[in-house]
Amino acid sequence: MEKLSRKEEVDRSQLKRGDPRRTPASALASQSDASRRARSSKMDAITQRLEAGVREIFESGKFEEYLRVMSKFHHYSVRNSVLIALQNPDATLCSGYQAWKKNFGRYVKKGEKAIEIIAPIKYEVKVRELKDEDLIRKYADRNPEDVIQFTTFRPAYVFDVSQTDGKPLPEIAPDIAGSVEHFHEFMQAVKETSPVPIVTEPLTGSDGFYSQSEKKIHLREGMSEVQTMAAAVHEMAHATLHDLDMKDPEASAEKLGKDRATKEVEAESVAYVVNQYFGIETGENSFGYVAAWSKDKELPELMASLDTIRKTADSMITKMEASLEKQKNLYGMETPMKIPAVMEPSFYLRNEREKER
Repeated sequence: MEKLSRKEEVDRSQLKRGDPRRTPASALASQSDASRRARSSKMDAITQRLEAGVREIFESGKFEEYLRVMSKFHHYSVRNSVLIALQNPDATLCSGYQAWKKNFGRYVKKGEKAIEIIAPIKYEVKVRELKDEDLIRKYADRNPEDVIQFTTFRPAYVFDVSQTDGKPLPEIAPDIAGSVEHFHEFMQAVKETSPVPIVTEPLTGSDGFYSQSEKKIHLREGMSEVQTMAAAVHEMAHATLHDLDMKDPEASAEKLGKDRATKEVEAESVAYVVNQYFGIETGENSFGYVAAWSKDKELPELMASLDTIRKTADSMITKMEASLEKQKNLYGMETPMKIPAVMEPSFYLRNEREKER
């Protein structure tokens, strides 16, 4: 019989005992390769479900109804958009007092303060009717019967949807109810993975946002655990992919080149992939959200960003798994966290294999 060195005897005895911390490097490499292949296969399946789910939204009458109603909302100029944001930073859909009643079957709640904007007023005057001396000189060579168009401005007042009650607006990305087993551990993993701090606070009009100036993610308190996970990973994707770093002009230039639709599709797709990997179902919200930001049913924004989505989601999953593994060891759990089998993290698979030995 071949005589083994002391180190080889130790390695072999440890391998028989199935100690994952003392498995020889060749076996660990094999396990790592298998884990990577399994993850890649899962992520392929997840992104295919995302694409199929979004296409289904486009083909449903639900999306047509959503577009029909949304088309009634006025598209405000940059100047008015800034005015709205200054007076009501959480505003999402604005319309006038009468328009809310006539077009949407909603009414402004008592005591709500209007948002003041500037409305253009167009009028026509014949050259012969001009009174202003400067205008008379300007149009002196024109036919007296010619009609000149002028534009002036006056104050106008609108209200955000949050200031109204009445008939519900159609939704293609509804809030998701439901709890997440080991929610606090998952949120801790998200916070350790996020490149910026995450705070929870009262918000209206959105589930959360990433502040470029503060370098901080804000989440709305009071959401369901599933909705909180969806919003947290969505904003973490924005902070990871779309943050502008003036110390790195080249990287920032590339991010500035992306339009809003592409950024939102990337962030929500990453959120869907990461949550699905851990067995947290957010499709009801994600499919509609991606559809709403896509130009058409060919999904150009999604297809162009698939590589970015996969790489970003994979990096987040790796960091979150490491955090969950650390928490499991830190709190001395005798059994692994119970995650739905369809998307089990690798530490759960490893422990299940150890039980079978």
